[in-house]
Amino acid sequence: MGRIIFQASLVFVLLGMLGCKPEFEKIRTSGDSKLTYEKAIEYYNDEEWFKAQQLFELLINSYRGKVKAEEVYFKYAYTHYHLGEYILSKYYFKSFAKTFPNSVYREEADFMRAYSMYKQSPDYRLEQKSTQEAIDLFQQFVDTYPQSERVPECNRIIIELRSKLEKKAFEEGYLYYKMGDYQAATISFENLLKDFPESKDVERVRFLIVKGNYELARKSIITKQRERYENALEYAKLFKHKYAKSKYLDDVNTMMKNTLKKIEKLKKNGY
Repeated sequence: MGRIIFQASLVFVLLGMLGCKPEFEKIRTSGDSKLTYEKAIEYYNDEEWFKAQQLFELLINSYRGKVKAEEVYFKYAYTHYHLGEYILSKYYFKSFAKTFPNSVYREEADFMRAYSMYKQSPDYRLEQKSTQEAIDLFQQFVDTYPQSERVPECNRIIIELRSKLEKKAFEEGYLYYKMGDYQAATISFENLLKDFPESKDVERVRFLIVKGNYELARKSIITKQRERYENALEYAKLFKHKYAKSKYLDDVNTMMKNTLKKIEKLKKNGY
């Protein structure tokens, strides 16, 4: 008899538990906008981003056209950012700026759109489309808000991202160089010099161009050697003009000396 009573009691307890919704579910399904807003703000302030996000999402439509609509949408975008959903946070910060162009949050939304893109920038070895887009967005922010207190941070991040692009460009050129594809290496290095004239590796890059062209000439078939040695010579002269005290100067001088000898020999042999 006691066993039966215990089992019956257990069934009632389980049924009672199943019938009791957690507080969050009660709020989410209440249809009470005021309560939902208050709890969404509470969850947001407590950094319970997922719960806040779900409640703000419910409020976006019901608060459309109302005073609190800006805050709801803005905080909703931030919940995506805090949850590491950077593609979505970028989208919603952009959407916020278009929906509320005169909002007091507009400047911050434009910054966070760029910052969300920055968070998507991958390792330098990977495709850098996100990196370039982040640079463009930060530059756009600086141009739009030149007096903003965020401008120094934007400029710092732009430098950081450009350094990543520069590193990728150098590694691509250097990979071609190591593989012996000196023509591709020269093209890559020259693009690097054009895109990053302030690079700290400019001297090294120009030296690798000289050496790559010298090696290309040396390893070419005889009918192409003269033209390629002459190209190498021009690169060497340019290097010496720019870096008269370079640590690479002895190597460059040696290559120039050998190049001049080769050109003279090829001329004598009718090439």
